[in-house]
Amino acid sequence: MMHSGPIGVIAAILFLLTWPGEDMMKHPPRRSWKRLDILGSFLLIAASVLVVFAFQQAGRTPNSWTKAIFLAPLLIGLLCWIILFAWELFASTHSISTILPPRLLKRRIYTSAVIVTTLTGFVNFIAIYSLPLHFQIVNGTSSLTAGVALLPMLASAAVGSILGGLTASHSFPALAIASALMALGSGLLSTLSVHHGVQAKTYGFEVLLGLGLGLSISSSTLVAATNCERGDHAVAQGIVAQARVLGGSIGIAASSAILGVMSTRKGVVDERVAYTDAFSKTMWVSAVVACVALIFSVGTYKKAEKKQEVEEEEAVTEGHEGGSEKTVGSWKRFINS
Repeated sequence: MMHSGPIGVIAAILFLLTWPGEDMMKHPPRRSWKRLDILGSFLLIAASVLVVFAFQQAGRTPNSWTKAIFLAPLLIGLLCWIILFAWELFASTHSISTILPPRLLKRRIYTSAVIVTTLTGFVNFIAIYSLPLHFQIVNGTSSLTAGVALLPMLASAAVGSILGGLTASHSFPALAIASALMALGSGLLSTLSVHHGVQAKTYGFEVLLGLGLGLSISSSTLVAATNCERGDHAVAQGIVAQARVLGGSIGIAASSAILGVMSTRKGVVDERVAYTDAFSKTMWVSAVVACVALIFSVGTYKKAEKKQEVEEEEAVTEGHEGGSEKTVGSWKRFINS
């Protein structure tokens, strides 16, 4: 608490100093309460919570995969997802400000970025949740040491976020490299064995994973911002943020479920050995999920910016030389490409 106060004051000062002036702000027009997507918000919360709750219960209660406590919330949650998408399609034609606009989900690059973000959240939350527990239970460290041992991953994630901002015009390579780094880092972490104290190689594995996480989070955020209409910026970023948290929640639930299964198999043998096996399996699953993110990152591929700029210049030139009809046709081909 003694350190949180000064840090909070510094953050507040920086926030106030960077607050945009009135000439830089655009106030959106007021909208009627009737346009608020209340039903969509309720369905989204219900669908997300029920699916996560099902896996959390499966992790806490052994051998519950075929019982109602797992199947009922899972099936109802999946049904809520189906109803949600059907409702969003209907609401979009009746002047309701939908929380999942179909026009956004039809964009290949944006949808691919959302899927990658969800999978990245899965890997991110698993690492933040599982690593400190591994340090305490398997390596025998204190809670303070476990938190400090997580710093290499957090610091490299910050560096990865900066690199993601620098590669904003190259979204596909950035997301592909990020997913590969996450898969590599998670796969290497799955090889950790029972050891007293944190093994030195763990920090190197954390750096690889952190770089991938930071690069993926920042790149996907920028992709979402640059592949939607100006009026959809807020909802587009909201979907990305929700997708990351949803993926992370499922990741933590999956980690708990794996631990429950492994503990049951091992019985009451050595707690360290049981958790080591569960951690290795969890990080292996995390690596597989990162590989799936690598596959979906291909969906963010687009033509090189230089080629698009040349097409734009040719469209303007044709318009001056051949009339406005050619200009319109060229712009249509440019937008649809």
